[in-house]
Amino acid sequence: MKLLKIIILSAFVLTFISCKEQKLKDIDYIKEMEAKTFSPNSVKIDTKLANELISVYEKFSSDYPDDSLSANYLFKAGEISMSINDGNKALLFFETYQKKFPELKKAPHCLFLQGFVYENHLKDTANARKKYQYFLEKYPTHELAKDASASIELLGKSTEEIIRIFEERQKQQAQTPEK
Repeated sequence: MKLLKIIILSAFVLTFISCKEQKLKDIDYIKEMEAKTFSPNSVKIDTKLANELISVYEKFSSDYPDDSLSANYLFKAGEISMSINDGNKALLFFETYQKKFPELKKAPHCLFLQGFVYENHLKDTANARKKYQYFLEKYPTHELAKDASASIELLGKSTEEIIRIFEERQKQQAQTPEK
C-alpha cells in the first residue's frame, strides 16, 4: 500500500514537472513568434505571421486558462487582430478577456475597444453606441470615459461634419472670455 502511494505521488510530481516544462517551452515559442512578427526591420505586419501568433496566443490561453499570461495574450491577440483588420476576431478576444478577467486592469480597455472595433472596423454604429454607453455606465471615471463620450457624439458623422463640429467649438472657445 505504501509503495502504491509512492508510485502515485511520483507520477503526480513527474506530470507536474513535465507540464511546467511544456509551459516554459510554450512561452519561449511565443517570444520567438513575437520577435518574428514584430521585427524591427519590417514596416508592415505580416498577416500570415500575425495569424500564427494569434493562434499560439489562443492555444496558450486554452491550455493554461488560469495563468496570468493568458489574459495578457488574449489582449495582445485582440490588438493584433485589429491591426490586421480582423474586427470579428478582435471582438472575440476582447469579450473573452473581459468575461474571464473582469477584475484585471485591462478589462475596461477591452470594453472600450469593443466599441472601437464595432465603430471603426465593422462599421456597426448601433453596437458601437451600446458598447460605449455600457462602458460609461460601468466605468464613468475611467481615463477613457471622455473618449467614449466623444465617440458616441461623433458616431455616424462624416469627416466634414466632424471638422465642422470642431471648428464651431474652437470659435466658441475663442469667444468665451477667460476667467
